[in-house]
Amino acid sequence: MALTDFIEINCSVMGPPERASACEQPIGYEAVLSFDDKYKRGAKKLGRGATQDAGMAGLARQVPAPIGEALTAEVKELAVKAFRAIDASGVVRIDFLYDRSKPALFLNEVNTTPGSLSYYLWEEESVRFDQLVSMLVEIALARHENRRITVYSFSANLLTK
Repeated sequence: MALTDFIEINCSVMGPPERASACEQPIGYEAVLSFDDKYKRGAKKLGRGATQDAGMAGLARQVPAPIGEALTAEVKELAVKAFRAIDASGVVRIDFLYDRSKPALFLNEVNTTPGSLSYYLWEEESVRFDQLVSMLVEIALARHENRRITVYSFSANLLTK
C-alpha cells in the first residue's frame, strides 16, 4: 500500500513507568520529508568554508502537533504500546505516518536512542533537560537493581532416561 496524502507524527516515551510526551509534526520542504530535510537543513558554518549539519535541531517542526485531541491520544496510546512491546527502557522516539485520506495511523519506526533524547518533546510537558536526564538515571538504576535481584533458573536432567 502506498501512502500519498500523509503527515509524520512523532512521540517520545519514557519509562518504566511509561509516560508519553507531546507529539510533534516535522515539516518538510517538499511533499515528503527527505534525508536532507531531516538531517542537513540548517547547517552552521565552521569557518574556512566548512559546515556542520544541524541534524534534527535544524528540522522545522510543530510542537505540539496540530492534529487534534483524538489523534494525539491515539498516537500516545500506540507509542506506549510499542514501547512495552519491545520491552524498552529509558527514552525512545516513535515515528508514525498518518494517512489523511483513509484516515489511518501507521507506526513507521522506533528510535531506541533518539538524538537529543527528544528533550524538545518533553519541554512541552514541562520537563527541563536536566530533569529528563535525572529521570533517565533513576530509570536505569531501578532497572539495574531489578535485574540484580531477579534470579532465573531452569532445571533439567538431560542425562536420565
